[in-house]
Amino acid sequence: MNSYVMMRKFFGIIAALAAAVALLPAAVAQSEIPAMAAPKFEPARHGAAKAAADTVRPGELTAADLFVSAPTEVIPSIDRSTRLDMIDYFRAGSPKASKNQFGGDCVITSMTPSQLLFTTSAVGETTISLLDHGGKPLVMLITTVKTPGEDSQVRFYDAAWNPVRKGVFMVPSLDDWTRPEARHRRADLENAVPFMLVKMSYDPAAANLTLTNNVGEYLPEEVKDLAGSSLHGSLTYHWNGKRFTRL
Repeated sequence: MNSYVMMRKFFGIIAALAAAVALLPAAVAQSEIPAMAAPKFEPARHGAAKAAADTVRPGELTAADLFVSAPTEVIPSIDRSTRLDMIDYFRAGSPKASKNQFGGDCVITSMTPSQLLFTTSAVGETTISLLDHGGKPLVMLITTVKTPGEDSQVRFYDAAWNPVRKGVFMVPSLDDWTRPEARHRRADLENAVPFMLVKMSYDPAAANLTLTNNVGEYLPEEVKDLAGSSLHGSLTYHWNGKRFTRL
């Protein structure tokens, strides 16, 4: 069996195990928002977040609201009571970690009205970002697994946590990552880089989503130079109010 194929399967197993421990969502969604309507969310009333939400404005909703209202399938390893505790600890300036359902540490590391970052375990972290999509709130959820190198996936939802699967963001392919001067190495790159490891981070002030290439974390030494000289170190996408476009 080709050594790269074996390596891909090996790291695929590691990533799957890490995701199971962190219980991170593991799908990418890219979409347009269906018409909905819902009142402003109140943390004590989860049912309100499940109502229709055409009338909810981005300024009326916070990332903390969304953190509490997220259904179990979105944040499966941290129950809602624990999430409320995590918010209280952060607001009180306490470094105390809460426990996920497997006994691992989880803690909020950053929180603003439009963005909340939290760890789900020792190997997993999640970022909830609230975007303005033509006057409607759009939720961007970035989940990152830290093994063998940091690797992220992104999903999008409306204010009631209904998946948004079209028209918002297109995950870059190997061709997008390849530098123009390395196009002639396409076949070699496809064999050397069976899959990408990419860390995603969003800067609300600049409205930029940055994808950082971490593929060197798993490649053997003999192909690291090829990948390093042929692939972009990072890609940046800007939120224009409708979709992410590459800068």
